[in-house]
Amino acid sequence: MENHLFLRNFYADVECKDFLIGSCPSAFEASNLQLRSGVNVISGDIDGGGWTLSYLLSYPKDPSIILWENGYQLEWNGIPITLAQLADLTVPIGARSARQSPFSIKTLVRRALRKSKLPYSAEEVLEIFTIPEFLWNRKLLHTGSRLWKCQAAIGFAGNRPIFCFPWMSRRRLDPLIVFVNQICSELKKRGNPILIMPVSKAEMVADLADYWIDADYFLSNRD
Repeated sequence: MENHLFLRNFYADVECKDFLIGSCPSAFEASNLQLRSGVNVISGDIDGGGWTLSYLLSYPKDPSIILWENGYQLEWNGIPITLAQLADLTVPIGARSARQSPFSIKTLVRRALRKSKLPYSAEEVLEIFTIPEFLWNRKLLHTGSRLWKCQAAIGFAGNRPIFCFPWMSRRRLDPLIVFVNQICSELKKRGNPILIMPVSKAEMVADLADYWIDADYFLSNRD
């Protein structure tokens, strides 16, 4: 079954943070936005709204978030949901969340499988995402360029349906494009995830995108 996330009358300000990029104040404003199963590419500047959306879905308890209470609505597959509840469905991809876990990758995958009851072993999940065995007992922060694949594997093991990437410029994406392609391919092959991918230029991920959203959409939907 295809997944749908609807956001209506949604207005937020947040200081997005990333271990590699740094921080950037940004706003997200949309009167009516639908995200669907597949790769949802949001193209625009770093402060254009795409990263804000991805970030606030990943870290709804960040104290820098200012959520304007004006009757906003979130719906997950037609059912009303709060931002805090939605966070239980999301997988933050990026260095910030990697700093928060003291456990090894294999332990995190095993724990996620224990909760989700998916019919995989931890080893099978790690092999699906081609994570080398020498990384299995490392902490996330010590996985180098394969960090995103490890986070995707943990999210998949937990049966989470929404994967949120940080904002990517061409300079940041180019060294990771093979890994990003694999993450999207493996996740879509085994389910109906919503992948939120904010980038600077749409053509950077032309072969990946299932749906396009220009960050100017947010600007054009302001009151």
